[in-house]
Amino acid sequence: MSSMNEKKPRILVIGDLFLDRYVYYDPALSKPSLETGLMTVTGIKEEFSPGAAGNVAKNLAMLDVEVIVLGPVGCDGRQYDLERELSKYGICTQFLIKSQAHVTPVYTKFINVNTGEEDLPRLDIPPTGLNETSKAEMIGAIELLVPTVDAVVVEDQADIPGRGCVDGEILCRLLEMRTRFRDKPFVADSRIKPEAFTGFLVKSNMNEFISGLKRMGILDQDKSEVPDKILVQQYLADFSRRVEYPVVVTAGDDGSFCFEYGVLNRVFRLEGEVRDACGAGDAYTAALTVDHCSVENALLDSARMATKAAALCVSQ
Repeated sequence: MSSMNEKKPRILVIGDLFLDRYVYYDPALSKPSLETGLMTVTGIKEEFSPGAAGNVAKNLAMLDVEVIVLGPVGCDGRQYDLERELSKYGICTQFLIKSQAHVTPVYTKFINVNTGEEDLPRLDIPPTGLNETSKAEMIGAIELLVPTVDAVVVEDQADIPGRGCVDGEILCRLLEMRTRFRDKPFVADSRIKPEAFTGFLVKSNMNEFISGLKRMGILDQDKSEVPDKILVQQYLADFSRRVEYPVVVTAGDDGSFCFEYGVLNRVFRLEGEVRDACGAGDAYTAALTVDHCSVENALLDSARMATKAAALCVSQ
């Protein structure tokens, strides 16, 4: 993204960083456990990759920007694996909040070696939230880092109440920083409270957007039969007024919608083979953020760039 004479954008990613663990198993090697009689899942290979906020950070780094991650992790082997994977992409892990009171969150996915498909239930170890010591450390890091970066991305992806690091106090501090640094792009991708990020460029998927409308009292149950793409066109302006900033909503096969300066635009998805839709939203967020760092670029142009990035992601 940067030429030799341009300074790379420096972007801070805040949120819960997961380790994605892929276990490739051979069903032919399954056998009854001597202890329980249950059939074993016998892995023959495992691979790791950054997940959740870590995956957004990875996508940003692949767009040739300088990335710093901030979030809680445990003092465990999974934390070592996560830092190793982040470091492969040149991501700064200096400000991870390490504590024995945390676990390093993990998604373990079981891939059948015969089919290449994930065909067993995923094993999740979710985040534990912040204790008071870690919260104070994280607030201090936010105050230290935000003035030094070109953009801030908040990945609020923990979907179990009370378990994510972007709790009420962290959110309040982020909103204060947004007010102080209005010249910087602040982007929020929140699974359970996108409407709370006032002044942020909010990027939501359709389910997150509609859930937000219901929490705000804008949408009632009488609209339950209305197609989602109609609802987003009808209410995106109301949502934008609530957060006092432009909004982008991704809509899968229906492309994406963006609202800026009183104008609603739609970006149609690009045609092509979809091999794996996993990670498309993170690729979209990363490309949207990098392109939006340029003050000359309209949100519609950034959404088009993000659509191309997401299309490339799902084709691989």
